[in-house]
Amino acid sequence: LCLFGLLARIEQISALISLRVEVRYLQRAQARVASLHDEVIAYWKEMSDMVELWELRTIPILDLMKELHCELLNHAAADWLQFLVKANARLQFLEVTLGDARAWKDGRGR
Repeated sequence: LCLFGLLARIEQISALISLRVEVRYLQRAQARVASLHDEVIAYWKEMSDMVELWELRTIPILDLMKELHCELLNHAAADWLQFLVKANARLQFLEVTLGDARAWKDGRGR
């Protein structure tokens, strides 16, 4: 009699086991997706920080270097050494004032 009851419910039991297997699979998939999501968020934050470093520090310094180059060409060749010495001293001061680029990247230099 008990065996007949079990046979009558075998389809329900089989469906329940299949659902439990599927739930475990979906839980593992959800964990993988959450992990990938965290990786993507971290990657894009790093890219955003890099873009900010370029926009706020690298490009302005390159623009300044271009201006210094153009200004140097406006001076007589005999005055280039004096111009470069002054420009170098001011650029060193700027570098010290701005701080290390790695500190900017880490958010400490702004």
